[in-house]
Amino acid sequence: MRVCIRTIRNRFAIVEQKHWSNMVVVRVLVLMQMLYICNVFGVVKRPNKEIFPEGKSCRTPVLDSGKCMNVELCDPAFLYSLRYHDHTSACQRNAFHKVYCCQPFLDFCKTRKNTHITHGTEAEPGMFPHLARLGENKDGIVWRCSASIISVNFLLSAAHCVQTADIAGVGCTEPLICEQQITVKNFISHPEYKKPSKYHDIALVELNSNIKFNDHVLPICPYARMDDLPETEDLIIAGWGRDEDYKESQHLMYATVRTVPKNKCGEEYRKVNRILGNTLGDGIVDEQYCAQGALVEKVYSYVDACQGDSGGPLQVRQNDDEYLIGVISTGIGCGSSLPGLYTRVAAYFNWINTTITGSQSIQYP
Repeated sequence: MRVCIRTIRNRFAIVEQKHWSNMVVVRVLVLMQMLYICNVFGVVKRPNKEIFPEGKSCRTPVLDSGKCMNVELCDPAFLYSLRYHDHTSACQRNAFHKVYCCQPFLDFCKTRKNTHITHGTEAEPGMFPHLARLGENKDGIVWRCSASIISVNFLLSAAHCVQTADIAGVGCTEPLICEQQITVKNFISHPEYKKPSKYHDIALVELNSNIKFNDHVLPICPYARMDDLPETEDLIIAGWGRDEDYKESQHLMYATVRTVPKNKCGEEYRKVNRILGNTLGDGIVDEQYCAQGALVEKVYSYVDACQGDSGGPLQVRQNDDEYLIGVISTGIGCGSSLPGLYTRVAAYFNWINTTITGSQSIQYP
């Protein structure tokens, strides 16, 4: 603070020489300016670590408790969400050091090692460690949908396909071989989802026991930004659904798709809304994301998700990490000229966060 006071005095000396006639007004304005700068940036020297209570418990705008940590270690999704709250989450900050009260949600979501998809490529083992399957276990397991691991005991999937599932598989390398099979405890569809509407098609799947993480079974980080990614940026879909011949895939498949702008996507779906039973009466909304793969000319079909992929991920790789942009929701057929429809995860970030952290059974490794 002494550095700031000295700076303010020096500034006054300059002001008094140049603006003597309005000295009182200018002195007040400069004082306010300099005190604001000092308050925000602090003393201009690298702070002592003891000033900043890293690792201590704290409270955030959206959680009852959190942990003070360097801003570089905070979950990027949480930092983005601060744009919608005041910055009371800052434990301490100045020009050189920022410590925020970060929520524990996906605290362990770190760098990864490195769907069914029409015209896709077979995935290598461990390439999609966050991908899970949902099925019914009656006279043997019948896998119905896909999902994404987002915590040690929660999956994220599509609301339209989870209601009949009673078992989840993770670390699946073949259609019937999954490293871990865990029974489902609870389905939590978004409260605004109403069949047969295509809106708010998102659900959380709570498991009865914890997933055991390893190199090829890991969670994925939700992408928290609401803006579309550039149309030139590659996005990935993955799953075990059907191929272009409507045959069930024997391998996990993935494919590259790209963003289709909302207005263009809306125009395409307006033409076929009647075919969809008017399930898109409000058109394409902000809570949805549109993407489409390239045209495969020899069969005049587009790279796309298909039956069995529902609930699976639309993801992007940024800064050596994978982010979940959307949940595979709906479309018309497989590989049609219409963009695929995905539920935009960012639109439901707060719902996901509060639902998971409000559960007494949520645990982190």
